[in-house]
Amino acid sequence: PSPGWWPCEDYPAYIDCIKRVIRRVKPDAEIIFSTYNWGYSPLEQRRRFLEALPKDVTLQVTYEIFREKRIGKLSCPTMDYTISDVEPGYYFSSEAAAAHELGIRLSATTNTAGATWDFGTVPYVPVPHRWIKRLNVLEKARQDWGLERLYETHHFGWWPSVIIDLRKASFWQPRAENLEALLPELARRDYGTEAAADIIKVWQRWSDAMEFYVASNEDQYGPWRVGPAYPFIFQPNITRTMGQKEIAFPSAPYAHFGGRIVKTLYQPFENANQSPGPLRYPQDLERLARMREIWEDGLRLLEATLDKIPARKRDRGNELFLLGSFIRRSIDTVINIKRWWLLNIKLQASSDAKVMLDILTQLEELAAEEIANARATIPIVEQDSRLGWEPSMEYVCDKWHLEWKIRQVESALREIASYRHMLQL
Repeated sequence: PSPGWWPCEDYPAYIDCIKRVIRRVKPDAEIIFSTYNWGYSPLEQRRRFLEALPKDVTLQVTYEIFREKRIGKLSCPTMDYTISDVEPGYYFSSEAAAAHELGIRLSATTNTAGATWDFGTVPYVPVPHRWIKRLNVLEKARQDWGLERLYETHHFGWWPSVIIDLRKASFWQPRAENLEALLPELARRDYGTEAAADIIKVWQRWSDAMEFYVASNEDQYGPWRVGPAYPFIFQPNITRTMGQKEIAFPSAPYAHFGGRIVKTLYQPFENANQSPGPLRYPQDLERLARMREIWEDGLRLLEATLDKIPARKRDRGNELFLLGSFIRRSIDTVINIKRWWLLNIKLQASSDAKVMLDILTQLEELAAEEIANARATIPIVEQDSRLGWEPSMEYVCDKWHLEWKIRQVESALREIASYRHMLQL
């Protein structure tokens, strides 16, 4: 293979060279190397790499990515960071065990500060029961494989939340052995005694809802990443210039990633070990409908609980309600964009003008739903400036972006009207 490409047989020597140069200046520097990019590879190849790796370099392994899952009859591996998976993937467990056997120091990418790519612009994912399960697995990894370092976030360090309190109780010594038993105390502290029991029920419902989350690349680099600000592009290409349909997602010029990390032309990003999108999407829609139903249960309970929260703590209750509401609106966007893609594909595969006209009507109705969803999100982000923002992208789902999205969908509706005319020529 070419240098620099998997199986990267030249990398251990390269890393050793970097290590020697750095330690010539700073002898106590810790060199950390992540095997993130080839975690999908067979263990035999990955183990050969680790055997050649300098033993005074720390290995960093990602917790859930590449986890193989079958949902129904389909293969739906985990493609990026998500708390929908509380158990690690085989990549993590096999690599950690091999590192321990070879005497290599072990670090893990865990996102245990509370933020993942599940919802790209929220301060944390409010599903403590799922975080507790992950924290317990990490404690076992510490005992079994000597896990001693964690990369816990790339979303701004930390944010005050119950998740931070749980990870502190788990990682500090002496460790709290029953993390779930801490939830009543934390709920009373933040929301008052009368509301505490119901708050825990809300957390449980939302934790249950995440079981039905869809963690595909097209979703986590699309509508999950920017929420209801995600554009809905009419996919037939009406053009005199033969241009492409993908559009640039607007973002601040000083943003680290900004809109460059957002894929705006929604489509399945296929993977060799993943069932194709046309098979996945009907199942995804069923699961997301279930996720929305359970999430709404928690949101309704929280709304009914707000009056039980004492005045001095009401801001915390309102913040949680806005966070839950923003996530609820994001679920709608993901459902709508999958329906949108299926209709666009059906439209372009049809040769029956009557059928195509009916599909255009369905697309217009769906566009109206999504415009209403974006409008309903504006008062949510206007009340909490942390929602709609993420440090590597800056603001991508604030009022400005939601209004931009509405204008974009209105533009798509004009394209649909043009296409309707074309069908009747």
